[in-house]
Amino acid sequence: MTDPVLHLAEVAHWDEALRTGEYRWSTLGRTLDDEGFIHCATPEQVPGVLARYYASYADDLVLLTVDPQRLTAPVQWDVVNASTGERFPHVYGAITPDAVTRTQVLHPPHGEPARHEFDQSYWDEHYARGGAAAGHRLPPNPYLVEEVGELTPGSALEAGCGEGAEAIWLGRAGWQVTAVDIAAEPLARAAERAAAEGVDDRVEWVRADLGSWEPAQAYDLVTTHYAHPSMAQLEFYDRLSAWVSPGGSLLVVGHLESGHGHGTPEDGRGHGGHGAAHGHADHAARHDHQPPAEASVTARSITDRLDPALWDVVTAGEHTRTLGGTGGGHGILQDVVVRAVRRAAGRL
Repeated sequence: MTDPVLHLAEVAHWDEALRTGEYRWSTLGRTLDDEGFIHCATPEQVPGVLARYYASYADDLVLLTVDPQRLTAPVQWDVVNASTGERFPHVYGAITPDAVTRTQVLHPPHGEPARHEFDQSYWDEHYARGGAAAGHRLPPNPYLVEEVGELTPGSALEAGCGEGAEAIWLGRAGWQVTAVDIAAEPLARAAERAAAEGVDDRVEWVRADLGSWEPAQAYDLVTTHYAHPSMAQLEFYDRLSAWVSPGGSLLVVGHLESGHGHGTPEDGRGHGGHGAAHGHADHAARHDHQPPAEASVTARSITDRLDPALWDVVTAGEHTRTLGGTGGGHGILQDVVVRAVRRAAGRL
């Protein structure tokens, strides 16, 4: 038996579906035709969706329980969080009322805006409830490959390594890697994958809180990809920069702060109803794979903290890219990429 999926609908849109025989709304302000699919969630994901996107929605909502086996359209589980592999169900077609087995009217307020404390308990709970797809092996971040591919391998630190895609890529490229994460489960998966790919001798897996952990050495390369620390985001990057050896590189790939996107998806359209990679501004238009505001930055906010007497900024970009889903779907990510080289001692 296939487990049901849930969808949050506006009352008028559900009433319309009962009249016409088809529900064709993807999320607040976005139709199926606009989006290409209808956003859904698991029961465990719904509270976060409500808190993140519907806290300021003033009207009633209808929570639809949908039986995938009664749908005429396929349900696909798409990865919407590049840092954790978290997946959400999407219905790639209209929902007919006979596929809805239960409705529940939800009255406002729909929850306080979510603000996460990204500590060990948060991440342990995240992975325990299946926040990342076990066995779903994400590729390395494309910005890592682009920015680091031509560098001479040496020692590297991957900060907030998750399930290890970037650390393993670095190991295969000849780097000797220390990979640190706060959660035990993704580290176990990463170690298993590294062994299977023959690079376990090139990666040391460390469970630690990067807000308090201190490395025993400086590194030729320090990287981080979408890490959400338990401290202020920019202060976290300050800590990482202090661990780069003279002549070494710092690579930060982060979530772009709301309102700084470029290209067609700049309005954040795409993940209405999800809390995935988590949150953007105006919930009626910004439902993408985006983080909370406290985990978002701009390229300028990072480079402004790098002392020009000590650092040469090589890359400072803000990009929009499409993240492929497991079932052929896609999501939009808005990224910040900064690479800087620490000047060697005595160089002016």
